Amino acid sequence: MSFKNKVINSVFCIFLLFFAQNAVFAIDEETIENKPVEAKVSKDVVLNLDDCIKIALRNSPQIEISENEILLYKARLGQAKADYSPTLGLNNGYSHTKHSLIDELVLANLSVNQLIYNFGKTSSKIKVQKFNLKSADFGLENVILQTIYNVKNAYYGVLFAKVEQDIKLRNAQLAERHYEMAKGFYDVGMKSYIDVTNAEVTYNNAKIEYVQAMTNYRNAIIALNNSMYLVDSAKYSVSDTEDFNMPKGLSEKEAEQVYQKYVLPEKSHVSQNIDESAQTKTEQGSSSSVVLKSGLVKHNMLENFKFTPYNIEMDEAIKTAYENRPDLKALLAKEKSAKESLRLAKKEYFPDLNASLSTGFMGDNFPVHHTLRLGASLNIPTVNPMLTKYKIDESKVNLSTALANITLQKQNIFFDVQKAHTNLKEIERRIPLLDATVKQAFQNFELADGRYEVGLGNYIELQDAQTDYNNAQLAYAQAVYDYNMARIYLEYSMGVK
Repeated sequence: MSFKNKVINSVFCIFLLFFAQNAVFAIDEETIENKPVEAKVSKDVVLNLDDCIKIALRNSPQIEISENEILLYKARLGQAKADYSPTLGLNNGYSHTKHSLIDELVLANLSVNQLIYNFGKTSSKIKVQKFNLKSADFGLENVILQTIYNVKNAYYGVLFAKVEQDIKLRNAQLAERHYEMAKGFYDVGMKSYIDVTNAEVTYNNAKIEYVQAMTNYRNAIIALNNSMYLVDSAKYSVSDTEDFNMPKGLSEKEAEQVYQKYVLPEKSHVSQNIDESAQTKTEQGSSSSVVLKSGLVKHNMLENFKFTPYNIEMDEAIKTAYENRPDLKALLAKEKSAKESLRLAKKEYFPDLNASLSTGFMGDNFPVHHTLRLGASLNIPTVNPMLTKYKIDESKVNLSTALANITLQKQNIFFDVQKAHTNLKEIERRIPLLDATVKQAFQNFELADGRYEVGLGNYIELQDAQTDYNNAQLAYAQAVYDYNMARIYLEYSMGVK
C-alpha cells in the first residue's frame, strides 16, 4: 500500500470516529415531539370520579413538566457518573514540508485516560445528583397528588351544584303552584289580592334563584373541565359517589328545557306539560317520593344518602402525613443533596490521580515508528482560596435553608392536618342535626300547604314554611358537600391519593 493511501486511511478513521460520535449522541427529535394524545370526552357520556382523575393525569401539562425534570436530573446523574468512564482521544494528521529533510509525515495516535482516584469528589457529585433526582421523583408525586385533589374538589362541586339546581327547581315549581292557588282564591273572593302579589313576588324570586343555580352548575362543569385540562369538551354528566349520592330528579335534557322556559320572557311560566313529564320521571326513579296535597312531587333527599364518618384520630393523621407527604420527602432529599454539596465544596483542594495509555504511529515511509506509552499523573488543581471559601459558605447557607424549609413544612403539615381533622369532625356532628331539621321543616311545610289549599291558612304562613323547608334542604346539601371537601382535604394533607 502506498504512503498516500495510508494517509487517506488515517483521515477515513477520523471521519468514522466523528460519525460514530454523532450517531450515538444525536437528539431524537421525533421522540421528543411524540407526546401522548390528549384524552377527550364523548358526547352524553357519564363519567365517574376515577374517569375524571385518569383524564386529568393524562392531560396535565404540569405532570409532563415534572417528568421532564426527572429526565433532566437523570441526565445530570449520568454526567456525574461519566467521570468514572475512560476518555478516548484520537490524533491523526498529515503534513508536507518543503525545503526540509522530511518532506512528508504521517501521525496517528490513540490515547486512553482513566481517573483512578480524586478523594471522593466524583462520588460526591454522583450523590448530589442522586438526591436531586429523588427530590424530582417526589416532586412528580406531589403534582399527581395536587392534580387528583383538584379533580375531586371540582367533581364534588358539580354534584353539589346539581343538587342545588334540583332543590331550586322544586322550589320554583312549588312557588308557581302557590301562585296559581292564590289567584284562584282571589277569583272566588276567598283571599285578598295581597296574597296574589306576595305569591307572584315569591314565584319570580324562585325563578331567579333557579336560573342562578343553573349558572352555578355550568360554572361547576367549567371548573371540572379546567381540572381535567379539557378544552372544547362535549357535554357529559357525572355520577354520584358513595359519599355524595343524593337523588336528582331531572336529566340534563329536561333541566335544559326547564331552564329555557324560565329564561325566555315570553314564556315566564313553566308549562304544566313539562312539569308533569319531569314529575313522572321523578316518581319512576324514586320509590321514596311523597306527593303533596298540592299535587307536586317532593323528592326525599334523605332517603338514599348513607352518611359514613371518616374514622381516624388526629395523631394518626399527622403521623400518616409526615410519612406520606411527597413535598416533605422532596425537601428531605434536597437537604441530603445540600449536605453532599457542602462535602464536595470542601474537597476542591484535593488532586486527581489519573492513568493514561497511548499508542501511535509516526513516520515518512514504511515501516513507520510505533510507540506505546503507559503513565500516571497526579493533577493538583489550581486553587483560589478566597473563591473556595465562599463556595463553602454558599453551601452552608443552602444547607441551613434546606433545614429551615423542612421545619417550616412540618409545621404547615401539622396545622393543615389539625385544621382539616377538626373541620371534618365538626361537620360529622352537624349532618345528623340537619337531617332532623329537614324532616321537621318538611312536616311543617306539608301542614301549611294543606291548610292553605283548603283556605284555612294564610299565605305568609305558607311562604315561611316553604322558605324554611327550602333553606333546610340547601343547608343539608351544603353540609354534605362541606363534609366531602373536608374529607378530601384531610386525605390530601395526609398525602393520600
